Amino acid sequence: MNKATIINKVNKIAEHPAFKEAVGSEKVGKTQFRTLCDLAEKAECVEELALLIDYKAAKDNKGWGLTRNGESVGELVKKGLLELAGQITGENADIRKIKMASLYFGYLHWAAAVVRQERSQQRKNQHKEKNNQNARR
Repeated sequence: MNKATIINKVNKIAEHPAFKEAVGSEKVGKTQFRTLCDLAEKAECVEELALLIDYKAAKDNKGWGLTRNGESVGELVKKGLLELAGQITGENADIRKIKMASLYFGYLHWAAAVVRQERSQQRKNQHKEKNNQNARR
């Protein structure tokens, strides 16, 4: 599996309304993806990581459990992980799946940073516009 395939999956997830809202409003911190990246390197299989994501989603309906358009952040991230892992077969598949998972969560960390920055810029623009409207009155 090439990195472009993983990045394409991450970009798709990052555009989902649940991801944008949860990450943009800081209900899911970008460092949580960095932590998953580190945990992926210690895991024996991607199913361990999928179980951890399920745990995070079950524990919190404001972040990982936040649902928009019928899917939660946890479901999106888990589904992406398992879809990518399902494409890896053959020799040393388990090792390659773990490597893919580490890259996947690392790319999600980057995507979360972008979403957070975009949200911050939107807030600044809204605040600026509100100040301009108040000044005109």
